[in-house]
Amino acid sequence: MSETRESGKGKLIAHGVWGIIGFSSCLLLALAGGGHPAPIIFVPVAAGAWAVGHGAIWIVGRIAARGRRSAPGDGSGVMSWPPGLKLALALTGAASAIGLIQVLGSVLMTEWYPFRLPALWATTMAIWIAHGACFVGMLLRK
Repeated sequence: MSETRESGKGKLIAHGVWGIIGFSSCLLLALAGGGHPAPIIFVPVAAGAWAVGHGAIWIVGRIAARGRRSAPGDGSGVMSWPPGLKLALALTGAASAIGLIQVLGSVLMTEWYPFRLPALWATTMAIWIAHGACFVGMLLRK
């Protein structure tokens, strides 16, 4: 199987899994009864998170494709990654996602989220940005 077909299949699976998670969470919010406010009012928030997640998957796929094209080797972009590097990529990607959640939470709540002190918020954001830079660097194979 060619590298582009393989990466396209992985991206399709990621979008499918994220779509199932988004659909099931919206369905759960719509069907859950009781409470004040009713859970259905949170469906737009879940739909927004669904859209942001798909955008993030698309952006990561584009960055990874650029990295595969620039990879050394026979020109096909195929390069085997050692397990430690795959683990580092997954962990820095997860840390970057936490930073994205922090920014989105702060924007939606119009206050520093989850840390109320601006200095603490900025410190954690600097950490998430460093992880994001490492994540993009590994995807670009630099």
